[in-house]
Amino acid sequence: MKKLILLIAIQILFNSNSYAQLHIQFVGADPYYVHAKDIMKVLINNEFSQSFEVKLKATVFYFDVPKVMIESKAFNMTLGSNMYDLSAELSSLNWHDLTFRDADLTNEGLFPGNYRVCYELFGTNPGIPRQFIDGKLCENFNIEFPTPLLLAYPFDKAELEDKNPILSWIAPMPAGLESSIIYKMLLYENKNNLSKGAVVSARPIGIVETNSTTTNLPATLPELQQGITYFWRVDAYLGRNYLVSSDVWEFKLKEPKKIVVPEVYVKLNELKEDIHTARNVLRVIYNSDKTPGTMNYKITNPADGRTLREGSLNYGIGESTWEISIKGLNLENQQYLIIDFSNPFNNYSLKFLPLD
Repeated sequence: MKKLILLIAIQILFNSNSYAQLHIQFVGADPYYVHAKDIMKVLINNEFSQSFEVKLKATVFYFDVPKVMIESKAFNMTLGSNMYDLSAELSSLNWHDLTFRDADLTNEGLFPGNYRVCYELFGTNPGIPRQFIDGKLCENFNIEFPTPLLLAYPFDKAELEDKNPILSWIAPMPAGLESSIIYKMLLYENKNNLSKGAVVSARPIGIVETNSTTTNLPATLPELQQGITYFWRVDAYLGRNYLVSSDVWEFKLKEPKKIVVPEVYVKLNELKEDIHTARNVLRVIYNSDKTPGTMNYKITNPADGRTLREGSLNYGIGESTWEISIKGLNLENQQYLIIDFSNPFNNYSLKFLPLD
């Protein structure tokens, strides 16, 4: 997170008989991105008995090395507590480091790191103190970049069977904890085998705005087509202010695996990538040329990895047959479940669709 908090309390002697306090508080524009001119957005509490025409001057140091000197135009410092946005009313902005100047001209703003700003306040009218602050009053602040916004699923270049996948990403931190954060997921279609840059520079086919880190595709979007490559990315905003963007990933749809209605039994030793169907019980054959033993099994939901059922099965040398109860496992909207078998010698994984 780029953050900048600056609070300065100044006590000055105005004449030999009276004291007064002058408070200056930096208010800035965006707590995550700071430009040099933002240093001149301040809240000033003038507790004198009159207003003055003054100029504010700031010298910004980066790791104790001066990088920029900023001076405002003359402005009227009125009584009481008032906001002053002097960022557009500068008389000078002099850079000691052109690298910092070039960075400040981009959307990124000042580099991250440790800073110190030293303020001086000058009166402009004859008959009042030329310099309100005796010397320079300095305060430290720090600027940090947020962590990246990372895409999570579907993986880059994934081939999916689901025509309406759930897209998810990892929030930039600590900005992701802000209640005002908004994500915009942009989906692009590549029908003509163009480059990624050409595709994402065109109009997206779908935009989803959410404050969550997951989303389905909008119902108004035409159904995704097999064989077409889709690109997607996510932009993050704090309110209306742009924060950060993710990389661009791609995915495509592939032919769903063939669902096979098995004969009476499925042979573990001859498993393929097919999806099997069964009603109430899953009948399995296992051939072992080892000593008799126990085969453990576990049924899981691939959507969330949750274990639905597990147990163990005994087998002898040669062919063993099992009937595994799958009654009550027909979960709504699931394409298939997975049953994993394991013993000290072998591991098998079988996809099946319960037909309760």
